[in-house]
Amino acid sequence: MKILPLIYKRQTSVVHKKAATFGVITLITYLIPKNSEIELSVSARDFIIDWGDGICDKNMIHTYAQEGKYVIRISGECINELRVPKCYLGNIDVSFCEWLEHLDCSFNWIEELDVSRLSYLVSLDCSHNALNNLTVGSQNLLSYLDCSDNMLPMLDVSMCPSLTYLYTQHNGLRSFKISPAISVLDIGDNQLSLEDVADLKNHSGIRYILADGELTY
Repeated sequence: MKILPLIYKRQTSVVHKKAATFGVITLITYLIPKNSEIELSVSARDFIIDWGDGICDKNMIHTYAQEGKYVIRISGECINELRVPKCYLGNIDVSFCEWLEHLDCSFNWIEELDVSRLSYLVSLDCSHNALNNLTVGSQNLLSYLDCSDNMLPMLDVSMCPSLTYLYTQHNGLRSFKISPAISVLDIGDNQLSLEDVADLKNHSGIRYILADGELTY
């Protein structure tokens, strides 16, 4: 069961009042089968996609005629949203795209992800990957994080004062530092101690907590 916010707080209007800022996102794929189609979504003032096979365009759907591993680069001004689920990704570098507000890189094979430089980030969905390291850092605007179905041994979101919705189920969490703003939390199927789970359930700000199939209000 996943409880979702009705609407994300968007910062785009604030960003667009500032001077145009050029950003680059790098996507590195695993082996893509011949004649496979990749579909992604980009929101920006302007952008161009280098698909890594000699084609550069603004199309968000691309077919690879040959099997291979590719490096995809998305370049543009004020890139504020990127959605790349199910794109055969093994790595993603967003460190040179500071205006990014919404990132969905779910259902890939990413092992490490660092979003600590994304000071405008509002929502992150990195679920269903192979993450063993997620670096969040200090994120004042981040309100939604789904890192479920990965292999994370630890997670620190203590420096995210706006983080309200957090989904961490189906990981290997043994260490967990929580945000003071958490209202909805799913920690099911991890390796937290009974004492840690009890402490989380006693957290005064949490309205809904799901642990090992049990929903507590």
